[in-house]
Amino acid sequence: MEPLAPVDVLALAPSSRYLLWVELEQGRLDVMENLGDAGIVIRKRIPVSIGKQGIGKRTEGDKKTPIGIYRVQQFLQDNELDDFYGIGAQLVTTLPEKAVR
Repeated sequence: MEPLAPVDVLALAPSSRYLLWVELEQGRLDVMENLGDAGIVIRKRIPVSIGKQGIGKRTEGDKKTPIGIYRVQQFLQDNELDDFYGIGAQLVTTLPEKAVR
Protein backbone atom coordinates (compact mmCIF):
# COMPACT_ATOMS: atom_id res chain seq x y z
CA MET A 1 0.00 0.00 0.00
CA GLU A 2 1.28 3.46 -0.93
CA PRO A 3 2.03 5.75 2.07
CA LEU A 4 -0.45 8.56 2.62
CA ALA A 5 0.50 12.21 2.30
CA PRO A 6 1.12 14.10 5.58
CA VAL A 7 -2.05 15.43 7.22
CA ASP A 8 -0.79 19.00 6.75
CA VAL A 9 -1.07 18.61 2.97
CA LEU A 10 -4.74 19.15 2.25
CA ALA A 11 -4.67 19.76 -1.49
CA LEU A 12 -2.53 21.07 -4.33
CA ALA A 13 -3.56 23.31 -7.20
CA PRO A 14 -4.25 21.26 -10.34
CA SER A 15 -1.28 23.00 -11.99
CA SER A 16 1.08 21.67 -9.27
CA ARG A 17 2.06 18.14 -10.26
CA TYR A 18 4.63 17.54 -7.51
CA LEU A 19 5.23 18.54 -3.91
CA LEU A 20 8.56 18.10 -2.12
CA TRP A 21 7.86 17.69 1.60
CA VAL A 22 10.65 17.56 4.19
CA GLU A 23 10.14 15.86 7.54
CA LEU A 24 12.94 17.48 9.55
CA GLU A 25 12.83 15.22 12.61
CA GLN A 26 12.91 12.09 10.45
CA GLY A 27 15.55 13.54 8.12
CA ARG A 28 13.71 12.71 4.93
CA LEU A 29 12.28 14.35 1.84
CA ASP A 30 9.10 12.91 0.33
CA VAL A 31 8.50 13.40 -3.38
CA MET A 32 4.71 13.51 -3.75
CA GLU A 33 2.63 13.43 -6.89
CA ASN A 34 -0.71 15.18 -7.28
CA LEU A 35 -3.19 12.74 -8.85
CA GLY A 36 -6.05 15.24 -8.88
CA ASP A 37 -9.27 13.70 -7.59
CA ALA A 38 -7.35 10.53 -6.63
CA GLY A 39 -5.34 12.51 -4.06
CA ILE A 40 -1.63 12.92 -3.33
CA VAL A 41 0.74 9.94 -3.12
CA ILE A 42 4.35 9.62 -2.01
CA ARG A 43 6.49 8.43 -4.92
CA LYS A 44 9.93 8.48 -3.32
CA ARG A 45 11.62 9.03 0.05
CA ILE A 46 15.10 10.55 0.13
CA PRO A 47 17.33 11.08 3.20
CA VAL A 48 18.24 14.72 3.92
CA SER A 49 20.26 16.60 6.50
CA ILE A 50 19.60 19.91 8.23
CA GLY A 51 21.83 22.71 9.54
CA LYS A 52 24.47 21.87 12.15
CA GLN A 53 22.54 23.86 14.76
CA GLY A 54 19.12 22.42 13.90
CA ILE A 55 16.09 24.35 12.63
CA GLY A 56 14.55 27.78 13.15
CA LYS A 57 16.95 30.08 11.29
CA ARG A 58 17.01 33.63 12.70
CA THR A 59 20.12 35.20 11.20
CA GLU A 60 22.48 34.54 8.31
CA GLY A 61 25.32 32.26 9.34
CA ASP A 62 23.59 30.76 12.41
CA LYS A 63 23.91 27.26 10.83
CA LYS A 64 20.19 26.59 11.22
CA THR A 65 17.79 25.43 8.53
CA PRO A 66 15.03 27.95 7.72
CA ILE A 67 11.51 26.53 7.83
CA GLY A 68 8.94 27.55 5.26
CA ILE A 69 7.49 27.15 1.83
CA TYR A 70 10.04 27.25 -0.98
CA ARG A 71 9.54 27.42 -4.72
CA VAL A 72 11.93 25.43 -6.91
CA GLN A 73 13.51 27.76 -9.47
CA GLN A 74 16.24 25.73 -11.10
CA PHE A 75 17.81 22.26 -11.25
CA LEU A 76 21.61 22.03 -11.34
CA GLN A 77 23.57 19.12 -12.78
CA ASP A 78 26.73 17.68 -11.17
CA ASN A 79 29.04 19.67 -13.45
CA GLU A 80 27.41 22.92 -12.28
CA LEU A 81 28.04 22.23 -8.58
CA ASP A 82 31.05 22.98 -6.43
CA ASP A 83 32.82 19.85 -5.10
CA PHE A 84 31.72 20.91 -1.59
CA TYR A 85 28.20 19.62 -2.35
CA GLY A 86 29.30 16.19 -3.56
CA ILE A 87 27.70 14.15 -6.31
CA GLY A 88 24.02 14.67 -7.02
CA ALA A 89 21.54 17.19 -8.28
CA GLN A 90 20.87 20.44 -6.46
CA LEU A 91 17.61 22.36 -6.53
CA VAL A 92 17.86 26.14 -6.46
CA THR A 93 14.98 27.55 -4.42
CA THR A 94 13.61 30.86 -3.30
CA LEU A 95 13.93 31.91 0.33
CA PRO A 96 11.01 30.63 2.42
CA GLU A 97 7.88 32.73 2.12
CA LYS A 98 7.92 35.44 4.78
CA ALA A 99 4.76 34.31 6.55
CA VAL A 100 6.31 30.98 7.52
CA ARG A 101 10.01 31.77 8.06
